[in-house]
Amino acid sequence: MNNKMPSNFAYPPGYVHPELVEDAPNHLQKLTFPGGFACYAPPNCEEVALIYNEIMVNQEYFQKGLSVLGAGCVIDIGANVGIFTMAVKLKAPQAAVYAFEPIQDTFQVLEQNVRLLGGSDIHLYNVAIGSQDHDEKTFTFFPYMPGNSTAIPALKDQQKSVMDQIFGKELSDFLNQTETRIVQVRTLSSVIREQGITSVDFLKIDVEGGEISVLDGIEEMHWTIFKQVAVETHTSQLREQVSHILVQHGFETVTDLGLSSPGENSIVYAHAT
Repeated sequence: MNNKMPSNFAYPPGYVHPELVEDAPNHLQKLTFPGGFACYAPPNCEEVALIYNEIMVNQEYFQKGLSVLGAGCVIDIGANVGIFTMAVKLKAPQAAVYAFEPIQDTFQVLEQNVRLLGGSDIHLYNVAIGSQDHDEKTFTFFPYMPGNSTAIPALKDQQKSVMDQIFGKELSDFLNQTETRIVQVRTLSSVIREQGITSVDFLKIDVEGGEISVLDGIEEMHWTIFKQVAVETHTSQLREQVSHILVQHGFETVTDLGLSSPGENSIVYAHAT
């Protein structure tokens, strides 16, 4: 069975499909969208086109006054196959980007997409970002929805029931197949210290339920270096917790719903005051 949307599935208004899908080396596909943007994706992975629409078409992370124009340093936590990192380098070629993706299978696609950019000053880390440095964590990997991979699989139970209704149980079961991966964990502060980072123009976090763990790994001395933060949260409780932590550290926050993920997903946008 292939990862194909039902023929009667209603895409959101303005949804952009790839105009060309080609087989590529390493069992990947190369998607080319109208206008020429191209990226690699795992085979039969509709999710990558969805992420393209979220980030490149709807500009989800660049709302509520947040921007990377003129940025010198951007951190991408939960980089997946790299669409956000690619968007940053298209908008701000001069920016140094630090991108973190814990799942080795997905990280290999991220590496291929970064090579497509042909640019420099992109630093890739095959680790999770969390509250403990040099630790290990068990992740649930979704081969047909790699962006859903999570250290908190119970978070996906509600999403699965919603997908059963939208796509039908057969396709939903196929998409929700899982495998287990053991990944390395770093704290964000340990990387900031290691790399000598003194200012971060934009911090993006999309970690499928691990938002608080990421924020807990930021030492007090480093909170002042962040100018803008965008965090995708996956429950209303997490949204409130993330907002509270950011406000405590001197940010003004506003939230908005994400484009398409089933459940209670939203994005917390924050500016340093």
